[in-house]
Amino acid sequence: MAATALLLGGSMGAPEDMMPGAQAGMLAADPVKNANALLRYALPIDNKPIRKIQKELEQISEDLRVPGSKSLGSVSRRIRSAQSTLDKEVKTIQASFAPDSQQSGDSAIDKLRTGLNEFRTLVDDQDKQQVPIKQQQVLAYVGEIEQAMVKGFPFEIPSEYSNLPQLKGRATMEMKVTFKDPREDNATGGIMTIVADGYNAPLSAGDFVDLCRRGFYDGMEIQRADGFVVQTGKPSGDVCF
Repeated sequence: MAATALLLGGSMGAPEDMMPGAQAGMLAADPVKNANALLRYALPIDNKPIRKIQKELEQISEDLRVPGSKSLGSVSRRIRSAQSTLDKEVKTIQASFAPDSQQSGDSAIDKLRTGLNEFRTLVDDQDKQQVPIKQQQVLAYVGEIEQAMVKGFPFEIPSEYSNLPQLKGRATMEMKVTFKDPREDNATGGIMTIVADGYNAPLSAGDFVDLCRRGFYDGMEIQRADGFVVQTGKPSGDVCF
């Protein structure tokens, strides 16, 4: 397989006066495995109500793994809890929006409120097939709300790294993958979306984006693709599947 990366959008810098002290911590609970959830939790924000809403909605994935006809009961309770928190704490949520993101944040709140109402109706109708689809939709609205709370880059990068590429924010790339041989379903390739998280790894993410912009990965073979990880970046590396 070969890959070509295209930068779609992102930020390579942030105002120097918007850099509070760095904080780090370890979660005591089970590790988060969903990629989109990881990106939401990794945003440099501090707002307990929206995190509570997110946690309730993320936990629905675990609820859906419980067999039996009563599995949607816990889903319904989590939706009601998320609605209650949103109604009671909406002003606290809005108070955390960045000054230039107030409008987009308010719009995301409206979408989340509507989405939760639709979600509740869907669950009341016992439409189990649509539950995970709607869950991801409302979580995307939560992500928009949380993104509107980001007020700049969360820490200061040491000056000794100032000569290196840096990503102070996030960038989204599309990687066009071409298979050497068609699959059984005759697919000859596809598009992989990659999000580089500069909030948490500004130098590694900055280096990756810089290499994408310079075409480093264009035409390069995938060295590993085993269903768990897709790995490339070594021009002379052996291909291993």
